[in-house]
Amino acid sequence: MELKPQDLLVLLKRIANPDQSWTYATLGKALDLSASQVHRSVQRATEAGLAVSKGRGEWQVAPEALLEFAVHGVRYAFPAKTGAIRRGVPTSFGAPPLAAQISATPGEAPVWPHADDYSGS
Repeated sequence: MELKPQDLLVLLKRIANPDQSWTYATLGKALDLSASQVHRSVQRATEAGLAVSKGRGEWQVAPEALLEFAVHGVRYAFPAKTGAIRRGVPTSFGAPPLAAQISATPGEAPVWPHADDYSGS
């Protein structure tokens, strides 16, 4: 089973709020995912060793494994692909607060493409 980017999101949400009592439904609502999407994410994360199943509906994040994956594996599992120059909403170092600290030439900063941008990409 191959990990999906949303699996990392589910794990990070869970570990960032350790005292919260999460069900698949409440975690899904907090992340704008369905309960079944969260359940599948947990299954994939468990199979990958990033989470541990404690029983029916009970699970927890494996913090050491998640840290190792976040530091060393994410860039290889979910590589960023640079596309053509487009207009859109600035992200990453193109948006505050990093935009004030990292200079980029016009058109170099990454953006979330605008829905009406038909620049041929």
